[in-house]
Amino acid sequence: MLRACLKRWGWEVGAFFDGVTATSSDAELSRIAPMHPVFRIAEGDG
Repeated sequence: MLRACLKRWGWEVGAFFDGVTATSSDAELSRIAPMHPVFRIAEGDG
């Protein structure tokens, strides 16, 4: 999810990702993942 976000909006939100970009390694994305929670909104859940 983070890689997709950075690929699409990295130019705008890159400053919030500690130097990690869409082309960064999986290890680098894993390092910052705890600082960027991801959630899903889906109609009908709950």
